Amino acid sequence: PNPSNGSNNWSVFGTKSATGLPIVSNDIHLDYTLPALWYQTQLITPDQNVYGASLAGAPGVIVGFSKQMTWAVTNASGDFMDWYELKFRDEKHNEYLFDQKWRVVEEHEHIIKIRGEQPKKLILKNTHFGPIIFDDQEPPSVRNFPHGLALQWTGLKASNELKSILKLNRVKTTTDCQLALIGYSSPAQNFICADSSGKVQMLQYGEFPLRFKGQGRMIGDGSDSNYLWHESLKPEEYAGETNPTRGFVFSANQQPMNSNYPYYLGSYYESPFRAQRIEQLLREKKIWTPIELAEMQKDTFNKLAEKVLPNLISELGKVKLPEYENKILNILQTWDYQNNTDSIGASIFTAFWEHLASNIWNEVFPDAINYLHPNDFTTSELIAKDLKSKWLNPKHLSFEAIVDRSFKEAIAELEKNYGNKIDAWLWQNESKAILAHLSKLPVFSTAIQSSGSRYSILANSGRHGPVWKMLVSLGPDFKAWAIYPGGQSGDLRSPHAKEFLEDWSKSQLRPVQFLERADGKSFKNILFVGEK
Repeated sequence: PNPSNGSNNWSVFGTKSATGLPIVSNDIHLDYTLPALWYQTQLITPDQNVYGASLAGAPGVIVGFSKQMTWAVTNASGDFMDWYELKFRDEKHNEYLFDQKWRVVEEHEHIIKIRGEQPKKLILKNTHFGPIIFDDQEPPSVRNFPHGLALQWTGLKASNELKSILKLNRVKTTTDCQLALIGYSSPAQNFICADSSGKVQMLQYGEFPLRFKGQGRMIGDGSDSNYLWHESLKPEEYAGETNPTRGFVFSANQQPMNSNYPYYLGSYYESPFRAQRIEQLLREKKIWTPIELAEMQKDTFNKLAEKVLPNLISELGKVKLPEYENKILNILQTWDYQNNTDSIGASIFTAFWEHLASNIWNEVFPDAINYLHPNDFTTSELIAKDLKSKWLNPKHLSFEAIVDRSFKEAIAELEKNYGNKIDAWLWQNESKAILAHLSKLPVFSTAIQSSGSRYSILANSGRHGPVWKMLVSLGPDFKAWAIYPGGQSGDLRSPHAKEFLEDWSKSQLRPVQFLERADGKSFKNILFVGEK
């Protein structure tokens, strides 16, 4: 998946809200598309009135709110799939060994009809772990994709997420929210549920297989039952919190548990830079208004740069740089860590960091096919805390030399892309949001300027970023705002196909028109008006 897959959600409680009741924010990060992935809808029936974002073909509102309750989501990250190497009896791959006994591989035949050609027979093979991937002579089209391994994945288990979603459309309290999510499996999510009484919960729901520590980081032995998932967490064992004393909850795909949490749920979590910035801002201000929280969604501060750049600048200060490079270094020294469209420092740092991280780990692990390089957080920890580390200083090269080389490579890349006039190295050239049309035809795609970075709250990263943004202020003076890239029409000839794009590119939320009866009573009759 895209390494930036994720989202932000947070809620301030009544104690930190100018309204005296919860305010909830959510922005969901996925690949940009035209037509937009989501569309806004309000569903009114005699027993519900709910507004939010839905998907084509899906019943109900997937993420949204009523006047009594709102829910907001982010990916729970963690680890939800394991790979297994099987020991087959012979080259036919019809039987595999498991706990000293041979098991039969299940085969399911499918006929694929192809226009103008002979039908193609496809044999899908399955084990008690799950399917065998690419068990044939043809190598997979995606580099590094496992060949001939069995896959165990929570998403392959029978489940009923739509039941939970449809229940969420009707709930009125956080207790109801918790009950609605029982049985929710995949993809695991961090749910914020807030109600009009002032109660707020952060609930991590999904199928969380119990593993021994480190299980799943490497390919498992498919012949050994110790590598099988034997059970999963129970709902009462999920990570979560209700009305913590700090007055807010938040998530940004970071690891949510502290060292006292007794269960190992995997090692993959998004680097904590967005989460750290969200927490920092929410702690700094005592009382928040809805408008201020909407502004917080626009924040482009780069916590990664704040963490590593002082040490990198110090290393470059040890090198005798020519006047031209010193001028570029001075721009980095005075950069405010904001990834705004008019920033030159943001462009320089991003190119510098990408070359630096690549050079550090290519020195140690030059075989990029068989080795997964450490992530940005691990690299940043070494640079911030241990410049003498053996990982940063391989035997034949010092960290200072790696930094100098990476800086020069970054400058060369920017010159190649935008010329040698530094004033042209604006971040808007790097951060332009590319919305690819579903047909994959470039002529129907579009691009628009936008600020942000994958390390910022405004997590725009070119072809990926916030595809649904909402803000909900609960209480008697109920208000809500939302925006997404695109429009309500999927027909590019329609003026409504791209009508939200300009506001979305500026992270400008639009007020929601929440329809209801003037007397506050339930609707008795629902009328569908349209052409006969």
